[in-house]
Amino acid sequence: MKISDFSFRRFRSSSIAVKLTVLATYAVLLLLILSPVAFATAGTEGFIAAGLAAVACFTGAGISMWITDYLGKTGAALASLLLGAIVRICTPFAVFWAVWMLAPQYIDAGFVFYLPGFYLVTLWVETLLSLPVANRDRMEQK
Repeated sequence: MKISDFSFRRFRSSSIAVKLTVLATYAVLLLLILSPVAFATAGTEGFIAAGLAAVACFTGAGISMWITDYLGKTGAALASLLLGAIVRICTPFAVFWAVWMLAPQYIDAGFVFYLPGFYLVTLWVETLLSLPVANRDRMEQK
């Protein structure tokens, strides 16, 4: 049994609000871990760049999680998967584009490096929270 499976197992059957809270907790923890590095390398602009990356990735992952949770209950599993993936990818990309055009100083402060880090962590957490709960009785019968 992996540690990540154990820690997320109890949240898989929870409500969407609990799942979003877990996702936000991991995003904030990563931001707290990266804050000293961001501040040391680029000062306040580095901290703001890390915060923008965290908000962009959490927003995309949160909307995607809500879409897959809502549409998954209606039986449209493929539509929820595709729409969720599009939102998950396009939201951070749109924020990256906006920051690049409107505030390029944050690109220089490390935004382009913080964005993939936050994206991978939120993708990992969202995937673990979205996996279905295994039915052990049915698996033992086979």
